[in-house]
Amino acid sequence: MLEIASPSHIRLGNILHRNGETAESLNMLRYAQKMQPLVTRFARREKAEFSVLLHAPGTGCTPIDHLIHLAPYDCHFYCLLPGNLAHHLDLLQDKADAVINLIADADYGKESLPLAQNLVHILTAL
Repeated sequence: MLEIASPSHIRLGNILHRNGETAESLNMLRYAQKMQPLVTRFARREKAEFSVLLHAPGTGCTPIDHLIHLAPYDCHFYCLLPGNLAHHLDLLQDKADAVINLIADADYGKESLPLAQNLVHILTAL
């Protein structure tokens, strides 16, 4: 049986992060990513006009529900974790027309911002 990470794994990882349990949070998010590195929600129409790659773990991120609810575009979600990007570049290459950084709070996202910058640099160089 193929085990797929549920949104619950990601939510639990975010709750742990919010409560300051960083190591446990990363373990939960890594588990979720190991089970399903890239999560896709398809457009709410017959054919998507374009696709986006959304990324960022933890607190201080823009809630995605209003971005994807009835979206006319495909959404690909990637949880950007330290040390995992190199393992998943093949999944991310040519996946989206645009990359959206969901890190909305620079103070909470200070650990993720360099990872996001690196991801954009790598994807634009491919």
